Amino acid sequence: MFDTFLLIFVAIDAEGQLLLASKESRLKELGHMQGGQQELIVVASLIDCIPNLAGLARTCEVSHMRG
Repeated sequence: MFDTFLLIFVAIDAEGQLLLASKESRLKELGHMQGGQQELIVVASLIDCIPNLAGLARTCEVSHMRG
């Protein structure tokens, strides 16, 4: 009976270690994805049509650009 409990405990521990490794791997991937942001400078001084300027501003807003 003790052997049965020991086998169950070992199986649960192995599964827990696998879940932990999977979680750490996913967090690492997410960190790499978030760290991949690049800088972009948008100069809109030559846009003379108001709808085009508004469209450019909305595109920057949706893309979470800051500045």
